[in-house]
Amino acid sequence: MSPTRDLVIVGCGIAGLSAAVTALQAGLKVALLERAPEADFGGNSRWTEAYLRMKNDAEVSDDFEERFAQNEGANLDPNVLDAVAGEYSHWPAYVKAHALPDPELIAHFAGSVPPVEAATLKELVEKLALPQETLETIAAFNRACPPAKGEFKPFEPDHRATRGLALEKSHWSRPIERAPFRAYPIIAANCFTFGGLKVNTRAQVLDNDGKVMPGLYAAGETVGLYHQVYTGSTSVLRGAVFGRTAALHVAGLRPGA
Repeated sequence: MSPTRDLVIVGCGIAGLSAAVTALQAGLKVALLERAPEADFGGNSRWTEAYLRMKNDAEVSDDFEERFAQNEGANLDPNVLDAVAGEYSHWPAYVKAHALPDPELIAHFAGSVPPVEAATLKELVEKLALPQETLETIAAFNRACPPAKGEFKPFEPDHRATRGLALEKSHWSRPIERAPFRAYPIIAANCFTFGGLKVNTRAQVLDNDGKVMPGLYAAGETVGLYHQVYTGSTSVLRGAVFGRTAALHVAGLRPGA
């Protein structure tokens, strides 16, 4: 008799492995399927880095809407655009099922990880339980920054580089010296790829009417948005978060859990 499994995962990129590890931690029996040779395991996660197109833990970047329109091309459905301009609660089912930026999804994750804030750098370092040498590292960075002048434009290279550090910062080098001081957790709050399946905040796959398909979850490159040009800074952490989210939800649904 074949052994039973609580969860079958297809693909061992960051999303699949995140789901597998989370499921095992929860006591589930897991089968992880991967067609690539062992030497090539890792999926797209082997070739990318973890960046986020967010300006803070609750807001997407100022250029997001512009990038979205550019990357989608000239074939945007005006009816979809009209719908998403209104309140999310009034979105029709076909719009909620469409692979668009989902405000419910973004708010669900962004709102759960507030920044750590302090009035001084010393206090912030202590709150984060970092070694005291961190203060000297920050001081060295501050000394290496050029004099502050002009408007700060984080989305335009300004060639304001540090000087004298082993690893130089080439742009946007400004001293960290004005309170309040905040440390932002790195999170995945906005998730995109080329095409793919629509999911809810629990990583459950939705059908064309926006209804949950029981027992089916998706994360990583399976989950989609763009169909023409990929928007950078939206990949690895997205897979890690939704892989873990899917497994946690499965563990909660498991009989006896």
